[in-house]
Amino acid sequence: MPLGGHEPIGGARDDETFETFGAPWLNGWKLAKKLNDMGLPGAHFRPIQFQPTFNKHMGELCGGCFLHVNSRRAFEPVLSAIAILRTCYEQAKDKFKWKEPPYEYESEKRPIDILFGHPGLADIVLSDTHLNEIRQLLMQDAAAFEPQRRAAMLYPTS
Repeated sequence: MPLGGHEPIGGARDDETFETFGAPWLNGWKLAKKLNDMGLPGAHFRPIQFQPTFNKHMGELCGGCFLHVNSRRAFEPVLSAIAILRTCYEQAKDKFKWKEPPYEYESEKRPIDILFGHPGLADIVLSDTHLNEIRQLLMQDAAAFEPQRRAAMLYPTS
């Protein structure tokens, strides 16, 4: 999930980077309720509090969530990441911002656009576009990419 292209939200530990997220300004209980109420396929969110020992928010008490993937076949990781980012943004718009370049090898594109692989998707995330419309956009992009993916496959898939 592309949760690394923004400034304020961090994971609790390296071994849980894609399962936990939070920030000092987030209310994990409200966040978990809103995300669970969305009915994201294959996902359940549990509120947590944690205190990072390094990097972002080191030593600060953070509210956030632990993501439980309860059906890996149903789980939609990119859509879930979008819902997480949007919900975090809604809790504290004044504290949320996308990271600016440079990012690794790229000096012009925003990191979130690189991670999403789609310029402009980050702006859609923060808009009021319904998640089902975003899901359709993601499905269209995946269908357009399918011939390239198929050509690069070394082994048959089922």
